[in-house]
Amino acid sequence: MLPKGGAVINNLKIGMSIKLMREHKKMSQIELAERAKIAQSTLSYIETEKRSPTFEIVSSIAKGLDVNIIELLNFADILGRG
Repeated sequence: MLPKGGAVINNLKIGMSIKLMREHKKMSQIELAERAKIAQSTLSYIETEKRSPTFEIVSSIAKGLDVNIIELLNFADILGRG
């Protein structure tokens, strides 16, 4: 059974990838949260791997960062930090 918000993506590396991509694009958490239309606290929990994001939230974050989901999911590996 899926959670109310949809399919959950394993937070292994996704939080790190989001944070690194956000910092690479010189964006604050507040700016990205506004662009992704999510709460800043939600973004913080995801980046610190305290919460697993749904696919819909990852999609919104990717749009807010102006990248596709695959680029976002692989960003930590690309930088050699994953």
